[in-house]
Amino acid sequence: WPVGYPYESLEWEDDEWWTGKYTTEQTLGYTTALVHINAANTIARYWRVEIDDESNSAGYVQVGRLFIGPSWQPAYNPQFGVTSLGWETKTEIQEAIGGAEYFQARTPRRVARFKLDRLTENEAFANTFEIQRRAGIDQEVLWIHDPEDGEHALRRRFLGRLRVLSPVEYPYAECNSTAFEIQELL
Repeated sequence: WPVGYPYESLEWEDDEWWTGKYTTEQTLGYTTALVHINAANTIARYWRVEIDDESNSAGYVQVGRLFIGPSWQPAYNPQFGVTSLGWETKTEIQEAIGGAEYFQARTPRRVARFKLDRLTENEAFANTFEIQRRAGIDQEVLWIHDPEDGEHALRRRFLGRLRVLSPVEYPYAECNSTAFEIQELL
């Protein structure tokens, strides 16, 4: 694992103090992903993935899925004040007559919400409009909050789906905007 805790956020007693890296227990509850972003667009008929892990005592590697797709990063960051990342849960709570609570625990999932409010016409239609058309609410999208982020990458990127399809709006001349709500796939 990469460093996941900034030095100043840890106490001397913390198990991670020396390395700043996640423990196995701390990664539970996250759907982990190894992400590689090509420096330039690559068009290929076939892809070959080689894994060189000679120290692997198991002799094999388990992979849940491989996602290869186009990427897009807007020219301007999402709008401040309406960008959020949080956990949602469908855990059900029932209260007994005596006040004791009983839980039907469900795995929480991350949900990212943001609005892109400074899109050019080309970005709005060639990118956001097409992403929504192709992905709908049932296809996979990979959301990465910051491609340069190493410390919080486990927390702020995930494979998900669009929860709603938002229209392209025209808030003022020569500017377009649209919102996204992405729910993590478990």
